[in-house]
Amino acid sequence: MTRSVALYGGSFNPPHVAHVMATSHVLESGAAQQVWWMPVHQHAFDEKQGSVAFSHRVAMCAHATAPFGDAVEICTIESEFPERNRTLDTLDILESRHPDTRFRLMIGADVFAESHLWKGFDELAQRAPFIVLGRPGHAVPSPWSACTELPDVQSRRIRDRIARGESAGEEVPPAVTSYIESHQLYRDAGHP
Repeated sequence: MTRSVALYGGSFNPPHVAHVMATSHVLESGAAQQVWWMPVHQHAFDEKQGSVAFSHRVAMCAHATAPFGDAVEICTIESEFPERNRTLDTLDILESRHPDTRFRLMIGADVFAESHLWKGFDELAQRAPFIVLGRPGHAVPSPWSACTELPDVQSRRIRDRIARGESAGEEVPPAVTSYIESHQLYRDAGHP
């Protein structure tokens, strides 16, 4: 029997409540039976200066998704690639390893503005039909439509607050906040 899995890639630097809300929506709406969070190892489009170590981001993802139980997995496939990887290449490998799985790709509406930078964007849309997450200030082009509108929560703003010595606030799940505090992450004032 074929299972459906939604792939949710991102820096997760740190993971926040909008990530959790998107995951909950996908699962509760039946868009997929399971969601795999895929923290990027090295971002393909920029250096993502200030990203904490991959191992910390994986651990924070595990804390953020723990309430979902087996419905969410943390997929660390990105760490297997020696260089920056492209989503289409990752999909090739996942499909070969999991022939019994139908993959979908969760993307934010902001991605469409840089779709020309993606390797095989149209092929991705065909092979792993998009689940589009609405983002404030970003239109969703036809023929797609957003499955939900996410709040305007940004990891960069969270990192900035922590670097200033402020709390991560309600935009970060409590278990992730505890992890950040116990490992003293994002404390460098120069951290983007």
